Amino acid sequence: MTLAQNENIFFTQALPNIQIAVIGDVMLDQYIWGKAERISPEAPVPILEIQEQESRPGGAANVALNLVALGVKVQLIGLIGKDTAGEELIDILSLNAIPTTGLYKTFERPTTTKTRILATSGPTGPRQLLRLDKENSNPFFCKPFEEFIKQNILQKQWDAIIIEDYDKGVLNHEIIEWIIQYSHNHNIPVLVDPKFRNFFSYTGCTLFKPNLRELNTALELRIDKKDIVGLVEAVSLLRTKMPHPYTLVTLGDNGVLLVNPEMKHLHIAAHLRKIADVSGAGDTVISVMAAAIAAGLSYPLATQLANLAGGMVCEEAGAVAIDLTRLAQETHRLNLFEWSNVTL
Repeated sequence: MTLAQNENIFFTQALPNIQIAVIGDVMLDQYIWGKAERISPEAPVPILEIQEQESRPGGAANVALNLVALGVKVQLIGLIGKDTAGEELIDILSLNAIPTTGLYKTFERPTTTKTRILATSGPTGPRQLLRLDKENSNPFFCKPFEEFIKQNILQKQWDAIIIEDYDKGVLNHEIIEWIIQYSHNHNIPVLVDPKFRNFFSYTGCTLFKPNLRELNTALELRIDKKDIVGLVEAVSLLRTKMPHPYTLVTLGDNGVLLVNPEMKHLHIAAHLRKIADVSGAGDTVISVMAAAIAAGLSYPLATQLANLAGGMVCEEAGAVAIDLTRLAQETHRLNLFEWSNVTL
């Protein structure tokens, strides 16, 4: 029985043998939780009684965290400041067995930090009151940093490369072009999670994964998430501007849309779940997609797994990594590996 037909082999044997490089915008996500049951007498704003504080890897670091949770070997390549937040992020990554040698440290900008203030009280669960961002998102044009990225990529033969772009200035057209050309020369799939600044810079990537808002904004469209025909036409337009073989559009509570090189499409509905927070769902989707493709699964099956995983992490507040045991159990319960030989 082949890997593509055996879910047990995939989860227990294939994933631990995969090596993936993650390149992009690394962040520190901070969460402050508490009760908000009073209004301040000083201004019409809630008073938060702080009960708990927590920091987690964010952005490209959350992608790396998801890959490690899957059992994949990972190299995280990015930029942090020489500051307290950078030191805290390194400590958290190290505790989660994520190598930090690929993080370039600089005094020229702070570590990108997102601080979320959440109230735990309320009938619908935690609600976000405010988000505080500390960042410098100007392009970081630095020859030593570009050489640092290249050297980290050249050190191993990767099974896949993920480019995680949050518009925080780490990626530019030149380094993106170099990564994609390198991947072509070495037959490595490159999966891209884009933002707006470099949206059309990924010609030749293997899989391009915008969400609906990013796709509509970049193409100046207003397509509804339920308009599958319109979305496929939008992908066709996208490929005239930026050719690439596979496109995966995430549609929130309407699931995902996969379009193959022949413009055949597969729409997979979201699994019904109690949603607590959509933060980080896209990170989980691209992590599972990359790991599945690197393991040799078909694109339809990989998409099924990624869609399932993306929904599962939305059940918890804040950005969290996928639970491998639960993912394997849900995959088995839903019999997703029946898609192992499905092609578009």
